[in-house]
Amino acid sequence: MRSARSTNLQPAFSASLQGKTATARQNMTKQEFKRRWELDETGDGITYDDIADCAVAWGLYGKPKVHPIDDVKHAVLIAAGVNDGP
Repeated sequence: MRSARSTNLQPAFSASLQGKTATARQNMTKQEFKRRWELDETGDGITYDDIADCAVAWGLYGKPKVHPIDDVKHAVLIAAGVNDGP
């Protein structure tokens, strides 16, 4: 995994500034997540909250925010079939 990607994630508050709602984040499919993540180096604006919401929606974690974000991110990337290698 590219370590630089984790530093490019936008803070959660930026999602609300862009007009995204919690409902929209929870409904992100694995295919949509993968498309957005692989679109550019910033992950097309995917936030830590988006990652946590996907982890819950896809049944990976019940309470993802109590786990290290890198572990949750890794599980979500694998579930979405993201190729994030070198």
